Amino acid sequence: MISRALLERPVRPETLLSSVQNALRARFRQYQVRDYVRQQAQAEEALRRTEKLAVAGRLTASIAHEINNPLEAVTNIVWLLQNNPELPVEARDYLRMAQQELDRVTHITKQTLGFYREPSQSAQSMSVNCWVVCWGCSPLGSRTKTFAFSETLILPES
Repeated sequence: MISRALLERPVRPETLLSSVQNALRARFRQYQVRDYVRQQAQAEEALRRTEKLAVAGRLTASIAHEINNPLEAVTNIVWLLQNNPELPVEARDYLRMAQQELDRVTHITKQTLGFYREPSQSAQSMSVNCWVVCWGCSPLGSRTKTFAFSETLILPES
């Protein structure tokens, strides 16, 4: 139970206002920390996903490259056989079908290699225009302010 002396004690408005302002600032900082921790966790998760995709891309490119090497050898052998004048017509038809299928596999392999390319050293610039809204929390009310800025970014070409 609250003592009677505490209830009868006069409270100055400045003291009450200061206490409320301090409490609101502390709560606002708690929200800022919570939001920062959430953003960090989301950024870390996005980085993990990106790294996994990069590893999968490198592995896929490596496999496609290893498939492409014997594929080129078989394509060359088929070409040499097709240009053999002593080959019967029926064998030439089979070689033509084999060449069509090899062309399909070659196309698929090249597409797979295209999914993962090492970034080039050249860069391109890009102009960015942004609007930023900043808000401040004051125990006496909120204030918002909008800023506009333009920036040129240098991005690696993809």
